Amino acid sequence: MLYYHLMETLRKNEYLLTRDLVGEIRQTPEASHYHALIEGTLYDRIHEVIYHTYKRHADWMESETSKNTLASYYADLGRQRREEGIPLDEVIVTLFLIKKRVYRCINERMDLEASYTQKEITDLFLNVGLFFDRMVQAVISGYEESTASRA
Repeated sequence: MLYYHLMETLRKNEYLLTRDLVGEIRQTPEASHYHALIEGTLYDRIHEVIYHTYKRHADWMESETSKNTLASYYADLGRQRREEGIPLDEVIVTLFLIKKRVYRCINERMDLEASYTQKEITDLFLNVGLFFDRMVQAVISGYEESTASRA
């Protein structure tokens, strides 16, 4: 029930989350290569990560196949960003900004304390964090693979 609530909260707020993140990333000096992207492109890229967070998170927790599919997708994303010339640290900073906003949305929009135990809330944040950690790990792997193949 908790993960369904998470998915619904993110789904209902995905437009606001994405819009706010576009603005934040455009203002973040550590993500300067993203500033040059057309707004629609940046919006789509951010939205895709948020979509995966609410649509694929529960499957990812339960299935090795989902983990491999998601890892493959984000490794490809790392390779693409390398080919685009976006520095790896900027890709990671952007993912961290998205993770921070997702955490904030969960905290502000889900009535966690009234409905769930502290352990359930802690597990939710740990699992979302792990989801993003694996995402970052796959991006780094794909990015480095692309860098090695160019050497």
